[in-house]
Amino acid sequence: MRGPTFPPLNAHAQDSATVACVPICGDNIAGDTTGETCDGTDAGTLGCSTASSGALDSCRANCTCCGDGHLDADEQCDGAAFTSGVPSTHGPCREDCTFCGDSITNGTEMCDDGNTNDNDTCSNNCTNGCGNGILNTGEHCDGTQFEAGAPSGRVCRSNCTYCGDGIRNGNEQCDDGNSVNADNCRNDCTLPLCGDGILDAGEHCDGTLFEANAPSTHGPCRADCTYCGDATKNGTEMCDDGNTNDNDTCSNNCTNGCGNGILNTDEHCDGTQFEAGAPSGRVCRSDCTYCGDGIKNGNEQCDDGNNVDTDSCRNNCTLSGCSVTIAKTVAPDEDCNGIPDSAFVDDVTVDKIECVIYKVCITNAGGADAQSLNASDVTLNDSHIGITNALHLDFGTLAPGQTACKEIPSTTIPADSCPNGQCICQDVEGKNTASVSNVICAASNAQACLQSGSKCSDDANVGCSGGCRITAGRTNRTDGSINGGVQGPRGQGGGQVGAPCGCTGCFTTGDPQADDAFEHIQGNWQYDRKYPGATQFKQGTFHAKQFNSLICGCCSEDLPNCTNGTPQTTDAGICFRQGATSDPLNGKICGDRTTGPLPRPAAANIICFSGIGDWTDTNGHKNVKVAFRVEAEDRGEPSTGKNSDDTCDYHRIRIWVPKIGEDAAVLADQACCTTALDSNLNVPGIRRPDIDDGGNLIHGNIQIHPETPNSNNGRCPVPDGSCQQP
Repeated sequence: MRGPTFPPLNAHAQDSATVACVPICGDNIAGDTTGETCDGTDAGTLGCSTASSGALDSCRANCTCCGDGHLDADEQCDGAAFTSGVPSTHGPCREDCTFCGDSITNGTEMCDDGNTNDNDTCSNNCTNGCGNGILNTGEHCDGTQFEAGAPSGRVCRSNCTYCGDGIRNGNEQCDDGNSVNADNCRNDCTLPLCGDGILDAGEHCDGTLFEANAPSTHGPCRADCTYCGDATKNGTEMCDDGNTNDNDTCSNNCTNGCGNGILNTDEHCDGTQFEAGAPSGRVCRSDCTYCGDGIKNGNEQCDDGNNVDTDSCRNNCTLSGCSVTIAKTVAPDEDCNGIPDSAFVDDVTVDKIECVIYKVCITNAGGADAQSLNASDVTLNDSHIGITNALHLDFGTLAPGQTACKEIPSTTIPADSCPNGQCICQDVEGKNTASVSNVICAASNAQACLQSGSKCSDDANVGCSGGCRITAGRTNRTDGSINGGVQGPRGQGGGQVGAPCGCTGCFTTGDPQADDAFEHIQGNWQYDRKYPGATQFKQGTFHAKQFNSLICGCCSEDLPNCTNGTPQTTDAGICFRQGATSDPLNGKICGDRTTGPLPRPAAANIICFSGIGDWTDTNGHKNVKVAFRVEAEDRGEPSTGKNSDDTCDYHRIRIWVPKIGEDAAVLADQACCTTALDSNLNVPGIRRPDIDDGGNLIHGNIQIHPETPNSNNGRCPVPDGSCQQP
């Protein structure tokens, strides 16, 4: 037999009589009893929080929660239900079952006095003070609320004031509390200002607004609210009469007199306005005169007031036809006898020791009706050849189209650079500019060189060819003058430098590492250093094929004698020293054709060349790159026999072996032959050489020759196929 049936154990109460379960609040089943919104952990259909959540809408012990629409004892409101006695101005019920007006300050409320008075210290929206959108006592405005009588269109500021409230606040310049914009305070609370586009008292204009009596011809309104035509002279105005009459003493542009663009009494013109009968095409000057007004003004040479350009006075107010041109030309004079060998041209090239003749011609370049030129006291200047303004020449009177010429130099026209009436090429080489002055226009007495179309200077160019080269095969001793009185080694060797091409000058200055620095001069030079004795012990070997400088010269110093095979070496090397007669190591050759050694007149009697070469101080391979400089003097031919006797020829070689940090090319640049020796016959600007050998030749010969044709016929490799000035 079955026993009694019991319901599952839960929170339901049991009816002991029927043993039936009875729903109660607290059984964790929401809604099984009347009035339940939630029950324990069952949030119910309204979604109340569980009792353990602690939220405002948590399920209470009586199975209700905030938000279920049932007003409970601890709630001020719930949904639409409110406690009794709430003010009619209350706010809506909030989620936490409180409302603005419940006398309790909750959440974001600033205050809550629970009454309907909206003008006390707490407004009905539970805010207080400025910024709550409610106009309170002491506020001129709040949000969109303004005090009675406030001008329209104003904006309330954050401090509950506004421009127009009659009180000057913040950065307001003024505040008159009205809507009149043309009084002493603008509606934007700023003071009246010139340039604000409003015409105020005391202003003649402002922007596009002008005072009522402004003339129709008035000018634009200026930055100071004045205008030309306001009857007050302002700024740069010359006058201002405030009327529309443009022909009275004050023009409508507020100017008067010359320069106002209006033709007034006594003016010949003004701007584009000209007097009646004025020739066409004239230009009015700043003094209201013009060329063609019949009055000679300013720098006008004449003014005949007509439009005829072929009479004695041109339409540009200059006298007719006065202009002069000069032409300077040059011709070769190979024999230096003062007779040109060919026609005069603009540019000639001759040998360095040949001569040239210049010619200066003056031409009256005016037209058929031109003035004659008075050229009887012309001043000639040509500083390049030594003619200064002290020279006055008479070319006579020149009719239109006539030319008169004079040759230079001559017995009547000396030139400092052309002594004895001979302009030797190497003395006048380069561009020569001749200029003349004091050519007079016969009719106007004006300087012709200052007239339009005149040309009073001209150029002629002279180029010089002719250099030198050296050949040698010799043995020389190193004399005591070099080695402090100790007889040094003998040197053997020779070669040629300057062939097939030999440009003169120093070509490494400023850039000894340039690609073509050692290509302007060709040749080779050998030097073997030996001490005399049975074995002829060799003390070094040198060979050079790279040269950076080549200079020749003509030395007229008293050179050492060579008598009976005994050379006198006391002054050896004197011609290479600074201050030697005529500064001979200057690239110039023997122009008198007598100083150079015979039998064939040599181009020069001294020569210097430098560069880099290979050296060894033994008999082995020449593996050291060194810098060197050679100086030589050609004093004649061997006296007798086949190179058997001592000659007066002289050879000296200096060799610099680079030390740590030195470069052979840089040393060669410092040793360039364009640098003359100092008084002690040392090379300035460079340290003493490691090897310094030199003396008169014992055997052999040194010969200095003219340069090869290759050096000037376009066959040389650099710089551009011919030897130009470095």
